[in-house]
Amino acid sequence: MVPDPTRAAMIALRYDRDYGYADHHLMAMMAAKGRDFGPLPVDLAAKGFEIARAFPAEHAREILSRLDPNEGIVRLLDDSFDFLRWALHPACEGEIGSRLRALFRSEFSVTGIAFRRKIGGVSKASGKPGDAYEKSSAFWHCDGGPTTHVKVLIYLAEASAHDGGTAYIDRSTTELFKAAGYLFPASEDRTMDLHGDARKAGFDYRETLLKPECGEAIIFQPSTTLHRARLPERGERVTMTLLCLPSAKSWAERIREEHRAVLDNHSCGFPPLQGRLQLS
Repeated sequence: MVPDPTRAAMIALRYDRDYGYADHHLMAMMAAKGRDFGPLPVDLAAKGFEIARAFPAEHAREILSRLDPNEGIVRLLDDSFDFLRWALHPACEGEIGSRLRALFRSEFSVTGIAFRRKIGGVSKASGKPGDAYEKSSAFWHCDGGPTTHVKVLIYLAEASAHDGGTAYIDRSTTELFKAAGYLFPASEDRTMDLHGDARKAGFDYRETLLKPECGEAIIFQPSTTLHRARLPERGERVTMTLLCLPSAKSWAERIREEHRAVLDNHSCGFPPLQGRLQLS
């Protein structure tokens, strides 16, 4: 891989300016003008990640029971609006929602939902992840997208059952990798060990491995915080990912209006937006 320090800036410009997501965030904050969202969540804002309770373990297990049994990208067996609203409500109206509103200084919407199941030990013999999802997720990377988007990674099984997790490098150190040209590498250029890259650039790093329990979530800023999945040694690691963006509308309004589109966006992509901030 040839390091490219400009790549991160160009990706940010694509989504924030060209696709309209910076204007979208400003309009969301303008719609919320005068509201008190409380103090910023310090770890989420500064480090780029933190753990919070999404919902009770029994709620997580009920969602898990509504998933098909396939490995990899899985789908809901019950994809009705009523079930989806029920599934999201404790997270979006609880601790998770409060922290997102405090970070964005606005309401938020859920614009994509993804379920992943990974069977423990499948790739252990080779030492290398096998399928496309693993190649993307198990090596250090940032996610392309607007700089203000947040992902909520909810674990639907106990950590002790699979020993998997997600590792992070804090935002300030991620900025050092950004300057060194490693932030959005192509899948084939990603690595599990960044110490060589760090030494060449004259710094070192520490990773933080988080292993949420059933019903807990990692809230993180994936476009500005390096991260990678730690594949399970045994059992099953099943997660539910929510793609969250600032919004003038609430999450409930968005789900009511577009619940099918939200479920269909299981790759958590970002289409260009039509709206723009009108300045007089």
